[in-house]
Amino acid sequence: MKKIIIGLLVLFVAILGAAPVFADAYTKLLIHSDDTDGSTSFTDSSSSGYSITAAGNSHHETDQAKIGQSSMYFDGSGDYISTPYSAYWNFGSGDWTLDFWAYVNNVAAGTGFCAQ
Repeated sequence: MKKIIIGLLVLFVAILGAAPVFADAYTKLLIHSDDTDGSTSFTDSSSSGYSITAAGNSHHETDQAKIGQSSMYFDGSGDYISTPYSAYWNFGSGDWTLDFWAYVNNVAAGTGFCAQ
């Protein structure tokens, strides 16, 4: 099963970079990360309504925030979030955009933000 894995780094501040952020017809995944400190629940605010699964120690933190009151936190040790497979994750050769803000303390060689 293919997954979009977002994480593997120290800290994601928010998905998408403007406030307020609304999903349009082209938005397939939108995570506001406007949640309480320590929450492990991640919500897709797009019309797709994907179920998001947190792995490792993935959670929301209020220590750093770009949009809203919290950010998604990944400590770099097996943390990520994933969604079930979707044909939308096969980006192909057409135009597409992945937009997010990231705050990192350290980035190890070979570390990525997104994988399929």
